[in-house]
Amino acid sequence: MTTYANAVQPLARVYDGLMIHSNSAVAAPISGRLVDVLTNPSRIRTDTAVPVFVVLAETDVPGAAVARQPGTDRVVHWELAGTAHGDQWAVDLGGPTVQKSAGSAAPEPGCAAGSAPYNDGPGHHSMNAALRALTTWEQGGPRPASGALLDADRRDPATGGIRLPDVVVPTRTRGTATRTRGTSTTTTRPTRRSRPLRSRY
Repeated sequence: MTTYANAVQPLARVYDGLMIHSNSAVAAPISGRLVDVLTNPSRIRTDTAVPVFVVLAETDVPGAAVARQPGTDRVVHWELAGTAHGDQWAVDLGGPTVQKSAGSAAPEPGCAAGSAPYNDGPGHHSMNAALRALTTWEQGGPRPASGALLDADRRDPATGGIRLPDVVVPTRTRGTATRTRGTSTTTTRPTRRSRPLRSRY
């Protein structure tokens, strides 16, 4: 989508606004050849004529952090605390469609026996809010506020970012990040720290 926003949209002018979900620091080469990988980092062009809303899940921040850029009147950036690129909501909603279209190449529908479930954090709520804000923005409404950056390197859970109630007052803990056939996920388990939890209410 970074490549589309930078190289195709300015010429095709198909969309009134663009939402980019979890782009990495390196954009796909428009030629389709890996030898033509674009300059790292690849940022959204600052002269875009349409609003561009970039939303990163927490698991995608390490691979995209070097491409962070200051917000502009046409580019807004959110990083979602406690979220995974591939979460339980996406698996439940999109699993059948992915299985039908990708066949054996599709991500596995569940985690290994005895392991924690997929991350079921609030990612889709934040994405819905971002999509609504983008729609209002491209129709002439106010520019959405840029979010605070995540600090995912120093502690778990990460600090900063867009923080919904599930993260501010957690009832579960996040497990080790895993990759299931190319899909970034994290796991969640019930928290056992009831006293600190009660103190947050």
